[in-house]
Order: sequence, then structure tokens, then C-alpha cells
Amino acid sequence: MNAERLKAVVEQRFQRFHSNESGAVLLLSMAAILIIMMMAWVIIDAGQGARDKVELQAQADTAAYSQASVRARAMNMIAYSNVSKRSIVGIISMYMGMYYGYTLWVAWRWSKCKWYRPDICIDAAINSAMLLVETFGDFRQVTGSIFFGLFGSGGSTKRFHREDMKAIDNYQQYMMALTPWWGYSEAAVRGLRTGASAIGTFPAPAGRLRAPINNLVSTLRGAMGSVGLGGFFSGSGREDRLPWIRPWGVSGQSGRRDGWGNPFWPFGSRWDLVKDGMYRDAAYMAEHLANSYQHKRRSSMGAATWRAYGYGMASFPLGYLWTTSQMGRWVTPLVLENASSAADWQTTTSNMVFAYGNRPERFGEERNKYSNFTKDYSHQLGALDEFGYKNAGDWSMARAEISYQDGDTNPFRPSWTARMRPVALPSEWQNAGFDMNQAYHDVIPFLGLTGLIGSNFGGITSAMADFANMERQTRSFGHSTIEGIAK
Repeated sequence: MNAERLKAVVEQRFQRFHSNESGAVLLLSMAAILIIMMMAWVIIDAGQGARDKVELQAQADTAAYSQASVRARAMNMIAYSNVSKRSIVGIISMYMGMYYGYTLWVAWRWSKCKWYRPDICIDAAINSAMLLVETFGDFRQVTGSIFFGLFGSGGSTKRFHREDMKAIDNYQQYMMALTPWWGYSEAAVRGLRTGASAIGTFPAPAGRLRAPINNLVSTLRGAMGSVGLGGFFSGSGREDRLPWIRPWGVSGQSGRRDGWGNPFWPFGSRWDLVKDGMYRDAAYMAEHLANSYQHKRRSSMGAATWRAYGYGMASFPLGYLWTTSQMGRWVTPLVLENASSAADWQTTTSNMVFAYGNRPERFGEERNKYSNFTKDYSHQLGALDEFGYKNAGDWSMARAEISYQDGDTNPFRPSWTARMRPVALPSEWQNAGFDMNQAYHDVIPFLGLTGLIGSNFGGITSAMADFANMERQTRSFGHSTIEGIAK
């Protein structure tokens, strides 16, 4: 084959190859498959991220509501304990008042005794004998004295009823100290069981966590410094507590200047019957009237008359003063504090949950699917590129509160319940005197505690990056921007 012929054959073959369109669809299909695959990855990952966020929010809501439910239960139990104190005081005071009233009735009966009315004199003498029997019987047993309760040992009032008061008072103090940790534990268990990696509550319970939690916080502070987040690391100064206080003058605790059995001004205690909810509480008045009428119904002779009953009811404050003087400081009910502001009350009666869900595969195998793209960003602090922006988890917040459901708050009426509420109300955080960043600092140790307890942590290093990112985010929440947070 000569050169001309070979050249013609080669040109013909190349022209045929150039004009041949077979296989073009395959190339387009491969490109389309790649694009569809990338879109599917994005949709699947976005859906997974959205589902993780929704689930984490549900976990935060569950934890916050569970903690508020525990707090509401504790509030009601303390109120029930106040009712127990009030009932014991009321029954003994009622008996003392009826005894004094019967004494007054016998004295009145003797004043009506005339020589021409021997029946009245006989009736006064018989009732005097009955009064002596009562004095040396039940009255002496209750008071330890026969002189109207004076100069006695206190009898069964001190030996038994005061011990009951001590037990009730100890229970109230126990509930006050236990409830913050009980509520936090309930929130942590609920959150961890439903899938959260760490749960922290604000305000945090009182107390200081020991190593390795302290080491974790120190490590986190160091990580924050490495990504340019140094500066002042302060807390809010708030601790989780119930809004109960003891009246002034009891056990050295501060509160209002009143109370049952105030040792500095005992006569002032009588007016607390009105102030602290005894005489203004319809439930107590019904109980008091029922007990006093039952006493009248079971009485005999002059003690069963309406006049003696009226004297006894009028003498109730005197019996009350004697009873509270024998009971001591344990008789004092817990009363609800007068908050300095609405924001302070809202902080005391609410709890906010920080929930964290750790998923390190987000910036592991899932991120590697897109490694064919080159990174188009960089930061002047190189550590931020490798550490600061690699969030491997989600954060959610929820807030719940305890609410009184029966009009004005009453320390003797258990009507507390739990309900969800927004994270921030207008000017609430500013008026309360702290911000979101300080609240986050308070809960970091407890987030670390639940992270160590639970089994939902995938990686400590990735979590440290998320904690550092949360530090950056909470610093951006000023008093003007935080009001937009519902959850």
C-alpha cells in the first residue's frame, strides 16, 4: 500500500470515529449518576441532621419537663407538710382554747350563783368538779402542769407532738436540700435514656464536682484559648433552689420578720394566723370549725353549752400562743419568699436544660464523601480550620417552670404543677443580672458529668470542639438578641 493510499485510509477512519455518536449517552448517564449521587448524599445527610436536631429538641423538652415535675412535686409535698404542722398546732391550740373557755364558763357560772338560785350554785359546783377532773387528767397530760399550762414540763405536747414537728421539719429541710439534685438527676436520666449525649440544667445544683470533671473543665478552657476564645470565664452565681424560706429568727436563716413562735416577740405570732394563711384559708377554717364542733359534741355538762363553746373559740389565740411556745422553732412553717423582681422569681421557679447530642461520624465518614471538593475557606487562626468549625454534634435548649394553679400562692395549699415555657422572655435575663454565656459556664461541669455517666458519647475530641463552639455562640447572645429564643 503506497503512502497516498495509507493516508486516505487513516483519514477515513478518523472521520468515521469523529462522527460516531455511540456511547455518548453512557457518558451523560455517568455524569448524571454522579450528580444524583451527590444530591442524594446531601439530602440524606441533611435529613439525618434535621432528624437528629428534632430528636435532640424532644430530649431537651423531656428533660426540662421532668425536672419541673419533680420540683412541682417537692413544692406540693412541702405545702402538705405545712398543712400537717398547721393541723397539729390547730388541734392542740383548739384543745387549750376550749379548756380556757370552759374555765371562763365555770367562772361565769359561779358569778350567777345566788342564795335564791341553788340550782345554779349546784351546777357551778358540779362543773367545777368536772373541771378539776379535766385539769388533773387530759390537761395535765397535755401540758405537764395544772396552772393553765404554766410552769410545767410541756407534757405530751413536748414529748410527742414536738417530736412529730421535728420529724416534719426535718422532712421539709431534706426536701429543700434534695430537690435540686433530684430534679437534675431526673432530667439527666430522661435525657440520656432518650438519646442525648450530655444534659446540663440551669440553675445548677449547689455543690462542687470533683475530678475528673474539674480536669474536663480545665481542658475545655484550654481548648477555648486555642481557638481565640480567651477572656473572662464567669458564672451566673445562681444555684438551683426552691422558693421557700424560713421566717426570721429561726435557725439563723433570713426571711420575713414574723413566724410562728418568734422567740423575740411571741405575741406577734398570733397575727401570723392571718398573715401565713391559717385564718384566710377556707380549708383550714373548715377543719378548725369541724374539730372544735366535734369537741363540743363529745363534751358534757357545761362544756357542751354554746356559751362555753364561744368562750373556747375566743380563747383559741391564747391556746395558740401556748402551743407554739412549747413546740419551739420546729413549728415554724416554710413560707414563699418575696422575690426582688419578676425576673428573679422566674429564675427561681424555672429550669433550663442544655442538651448535647454527639455524632462524630458527621465530620468523619460522612464528611469524607465530599472530599473531592477543595476547601475554599481559611482562617487567620489555623486552629479554627481544623478544630473550631468541625461541629460533630447538635445543641438544644428547653425551659420549664413550676406554676401555681389556684389563685394567689398559698404556703398551705399544694397546687403546683409543671409546664413548658420559652427560654427567654422580654428583658428577663437582663433584669435577672446574668446572660446566656454565664449560664452555659454553670452547666459545663454537669454536662461533663452526664457525658461520663452515659453511653451516648462517640468522641471526646469532637465534643470539645462542639463545647468550644457553644462558647462562641453563647457569647453572641446579648440581652437584645436572646429574647428571640423560644427553644
